[in-house]
Amino acid sequence: MTDLIRRLPVEDWPLLRLFPDQVAPKPKDCIALVAQAESGELLGRIFLLAPVHIEGLYVSPSRRGTALMSDLVEKAEQEARNLGVSTAFAYADGIQMENYIERLCYSRERWSVWRKELATCP
Repeated sequence: MTDLIRRLPVEDWPLLRLFPDQVAPKPKDCIALVAQAESGELLGRIFLLAPVHIEGLYVSPSRRGTALMSDLVEKAEQEARNLGVSTAFAYADGIQMENYIERLCYSRERWSVWRKELATCP
């Protein structure tokens, strides 16, 4: 089965709601890439946001352990290069993702990431 990784056009943005987490940033704020089997099954997705960082990486459980995750990251990096971006960032939410990101040649920064839920905190 051949996987197709493509930049998602705005008219196909509703496809993002089909992923389990239903994350769909506004098209004006990011570039979305999706991996889709020839059958139409959605296998993965990734977003590029400014400042350019890798986010929203998702791979179907049936495709984990394959090259699909690195293929998605590589395609996102190429999209960034096409925009003239020379540096990309990535977030990790645990040691497994940290190890994976490091294997893709990302280096650890000394930053902390902070989050605020605007709906619950004034």
